[in-house]
Amino acid sequence: SVMTDNSEDEDDASALFVTSLYAFSSDALESENDSSICLSFDQDEIAFTYNLDDSGWGEVTLLSSLKRGWVPMNYFRSTVATDITKDDIKSMSCKELTQTRTPLRLLLKYAGTFLLNPQSKPVYIGGELRGYTFDVECFNGITDGLRKLLIDTNCISRSNSFVQTKPVVRKMRKKLLRGWADLIGKIKDYMGTIATPKIEYLQLLTFHLLQKAITFLDIWGLEQDRIDEGLEYQKANSLSLTDNNTKLAWNSLELVSLDIVYLDRPPIASYRVNEIYNQLLTYLCLIAGRIDLVEHNPKSFTVVGIVIGHINLLVNEFFFIIKLLKNTLNESENEEQRIKNVSKYGKLGSQMNLKSQIGVLDSQTEKLRQLVEELNTYMKIIHDTSFKSVHNHNEGFNTPTSISKQDQGDVLYFYSKEGGAVVVCACKMIEFSSNAYKILKNMVNITDDLVLPNNRKYPNYLEMNIKPEHFIKECSTALANDSNIQKQVKSFKKLSMTAGQNGNKMISNRSSNRYSVFKAGKSTDVQLSSSGLDFLSHFESESLQNSPFLNGQEFEDNVKDISDYEFNAEQEILRAEKSNNIIGASFKALVFLLTDENNPPDYFFTSTFFLTFRIFADGTQLLDALIKRFDVNDDYKNHASNYNSSVSESKIRSRRKLVVKSFQFWLESYWKCKSDYVLLAPIMNFFNEGMKSFLPIETYQLLVTASKLIGHPPIENINDKLNYYNNISNNQQLLPRKISSKLHKKTLSRLSLGAETNGLLGEIEAYNSFLDDIDTYELKEVENQKAESNIRASLNLNLDIELKNSNSNSILLTKQQISMIRMVVMSYRRMLGTHWNLKHKENQFEPMDTQTLVESWWGASQESWKILNDDLTLLNFNGLEIAKQLTLIENKMFCSIQAGELLNQNFTTKKLHLNLSPNIQKSILFTNLLSDYVIESILKPGLQMRQRIHAIKCWLKIAISCLYLRNFNSLASIMTSLQSFLITRITKIWEGLSDKYEELFQYLASIIHPNRNYNTYREKLRDFLATNLQEKIDIPTVPYLSLFLQDLTFVVDGNPNYRTNTKSFLDEKLINIDKYFKITEIISDIQTLQVSYKDVGELGSIYNDKNTDIVRSETIKNLRSQFDQSQDVSFADMFDITGVPVLQELILLEIWKVKQTNARDDDRSWKLSCAIQPREK
Repeated sequence: SVMTDNSEDEDDASALFVTSLYAFSSDALESENDSSICLSFDQDEIAFTYNLDDSGWGEVTLLSSLKRGWVPMNYFRSTVATDITKDDIKSMSCKELTQTRTPLRLLLKYAGTFLLNPQSKPVYIGGELRGYTFDVECFNGITDGLRKLLIDTNCISRSNSFVQTKPVVRKMRKKLLRGWADLIGKIKDYMGTIATPKIEYLQLLTFHLLQKAITFLDIWGLEQDRIDEGLEYQKANSLSLTDNNTKLAWNSLELVSLDIVYLDRPPIASYRVNEIYNQLLTYLCLIAGRIDLVEHNPKSFTVVGIVIGHINLLVNEFFFIIKLLKNTLNESENEEQRIKNVSKYGKLGSQMNLKSQIGVLDSQTEKLRQLVEELNTYMKIIHDTSFKSVHNHNEGFNTPTSISKQDQGDVLYFYSKEGGAVVVCACKMIEFSSNAYKILKNMVNITDDLVLPNNRKYPNYLEMNIKPEHFIKECSTALANDSNIQKQVKSFKKLSMTAGQNGNKMISNRSSNRYSVFKAGKSTDVQLSSSGLDFLSHFESESLQNSPFLNGQEFEDNVKDISDYEFNAEQEILRAEKSNNIIGASFKALVFLLTDENNPPDYFFTSTFFLTFRIFADGTQLLDALIKRFDVNDDYKNHASNYNSSVSESKIRSRRKLVVKSFQFWLESYWKCKSDYVLLAPIMNFFNEGMKSFLPIETYQLLVTASKLIGHPPIENINDKLNYYNNISNNQQLLPRKISSKLHKKTLSRLSLGAETNGLLGEIEAYNSFLDDIDTYELKEVENQKAESNIRASLNLNLDIELKNSNSNSILLTKQQISMIRMVVMSYRRMLGTHWNLKHKENQFEPMDTQTLVESWWGASQESWKILNDDLTLLNFNGLEIAKQLTLIENKMFCSIQAGELLNQNFTTKKLHLNLSPNIQKSILFTNLLSDYVIESILKPGLQMRQRIHAIKCWLKIAISCLYLRNFNSLASIMTSLQSFLITRITKIWEGLSDKYEELFQYLASIIHPNRNYNTYREKLRDFLATNLQEKIDIPTVPYLSLFLQDLTFVVDGNPNYRTNTKSFLDEKLINIDKYFKITEIISDIQTLQVSYKDVGELGSIYNDKNTDIVRSETIKNLRSQFDQSQDVSFADMFDITGVPVLQELILLEIWKVKQTNARDDDRSWKLSCAIQPREK
């Protein structure tokens, strides 16, 4: 399908591209001067126009040769045909469309805009205009134009059948995308550059991309014409619907009847949309979650063919209804009626008018159309592969690779390449069809119970649908009748009987087994997993008489879940005597509390459970427990009489909604790919086959969420395995949630102001999910205490310093000092080369942002270098400026720390090699190296005593500045060093300090002092915590991280993992959940303090988090309402620090140097101290 851009734009730069009507030779010109500046060209050459002269000549660049010169413009016409309507395009052949160049219009528009004015954006550094750079929007437009070209040619996906069957198209498509990738790669490298050679190189890459795009379109047109000529042959050998869509043809010889039953009369559009969406998601989940039953199982393709055929019918009718509704709405004369109904997602107040909705719907529909084609292509390949396997081996399956029975449950199933592609394709279809459905529902509401036209027949999907249990039964029957499978099942039964006789259970519970993946190992091995063996072990081969497997009742009996209505949770729960708080519980009891409809859990309990459950359980246990609690078999009806109070429909519904919410928490915010990915298919199967019939709307939302987690499925070839393992190493969450209910409410309120979630879910989805949290956990009741005194304490820390004199918005360095720092940094860069900066270029300084600097420093710190020059330069610069840059560096590290890094003592030395706490390790190393640097700067050889005294004064100034900036971590690092015995033992230093500095030293030393368990510091920290928990106030700080880590270690080491159940005579062990509550509280405090400063320096506008501005403005607005205006307090200084990247880089390089120096001699500092003041004998 061709997407057209009908918007009239007078400044459309695509008009600057022209095509020659005739050939021309410059040699024919009489004047040699004219001949030297004019270009020769052939017919149908494309050129880009820079200038037009009144004489009728134009200055151009020929795209074929990239030569620039003058040409007669009367030899040229516009490259892109004008005045072409949508109807004209529909009636055109592919060859005619190619000749109009319409698919290139958007690409040429933005490429022409850039080429005509490649340096259009001013660049300001330090408030001064330094030059001009390129406009990024041009390249965003080029990307859109390239995408439009691929969409118009139906080549957006490489799995498209046309691309697959035409090697020359596939090759040119690959070259085209490679050219685009090269251009975008350089755009990222040259971002903000004003260097003319770099801009010229971008122009060259743009021309190369245009050459490839034009060539691709020409080849596409030629090959498409050839395809059209052989269309009949193609139809006979592809996966398609035939005989008026009543049969699916795997090929010309194999047809599958779809057994279509039609409705008696046309349905109402609103009901039909719901019916199609429900059935489509059911089928797509079957394909995504049960493809293991299909691969290399040729007998399954009868039922699979019906499902794929139904999917095509459903999507086609989906498209038909969309087109019908669009036409109906477009024909409406009442414009006011058309726009008064808007799409309101959640309660954001974000409104889209009808035109915008239709635009989004068209995009989603186009993607869905491509995915259906991909699904058909991949399923055809899987079908053909399965039957080739039968022919080659004369049996249904290969002989499986040996896997020991004890390991079967842990062996992951690796799909074939096409099987993995089907899973990804089906999950994307779930997402896009859901997006389209939401908009379509809004459109249906506008049309007031529209009845679909009676000029077509409508399948009765409810009557002819393939239910999940039937699909599984048919596919499993084919498996159970294979001789190799029968051997595996027989062996499993013997092992199960032996285990039973010994009092052991191989399968402790089968409540989740029915939803599990049935295979393990490679797809070609057809090796069953423990779940698959357990499932099939209850059925005999089809070849035996009276097979219970073929008996529907037996099948239903087998898949029933085991309920636990006799379970008395309080017998496995320990409570504190005075407070009655839960301090111990079994895992089963914890899941009970998590989903207790009579006493729903609070938000903190839920957060604690999901944050820590992997310490005492695993995902498989959680999935099994949640499935039991959901009760898909309605066992509550059989046990109602045994309850103290009757179990009502409303109560079981409330419980099921809590189970849904638990799954939502898990999938959105506490998903761990490395351990949980193997559960994704079983979870989706449970949603589709168990949950959907009870809570369809909630299930749809969960299925969309689960589909977003699919990433790169495990595929059996080496390259795709690598993609899978890289995918599961990524712990980024769809929707990061705060542990504290108050913080969570603040996050929700800021989403409505445009804040980002820093997760993978979109704004609308995130907002709706958070709204569900509010309703489920009654967060509306959470109150925020007023703490003006705490705010005041947080602002000034009781220091006698005026906020307005902080100068945090100005740079306290002279131009000469900045020049000197840059020179020193360049010497470091030349020494370290790409070990420090991958983009290092000789004699060319480009500033690096804070995050990049930290990563470079961390990487270089893992290496060993020999340092010849041990000069230290930091103390030559303003102390407050150094403190400001230290604060930005430390704040960046602190705000990067993730909750998972703080669990299981992942930050301890014994787990350092596992790299489980990278951000904590960076912060610890920085703190330690800064301490070493302080000591080195005072003790280094060659200094006079007055210089050492001066160094201590400088560090005291830096320390007091850090305190003023609320940077306790740097303060602690500096003061720990100054209180070190290495320095305090040198009496002449302290004798040389004035009373003023002695008093300052004592004051700063008292701030973070271990006396009474750091009571002074903890009091100040409590002020910050109380302040930051208020509704619209967040004060950025850098707390003393080591104390948090010390508290965590104390809780972990000082509390046992389990408690003895005093209510039981069996000496049962219960999980010490009180321990995990304490751990979670500490982590919650850290999250509360993770507020970023705003870098207002030269790189801040590029790299600042968008949320920082929202937090800053909300806090300042709130503070102004609470403080007396006459106090003239500059609240902006609480947030704004002017970053100086070159000084940050010097800080990191200098402390890196000290690390390298000390690495050669562990006792270096002690020796230096003794050299200044020898030990007493």
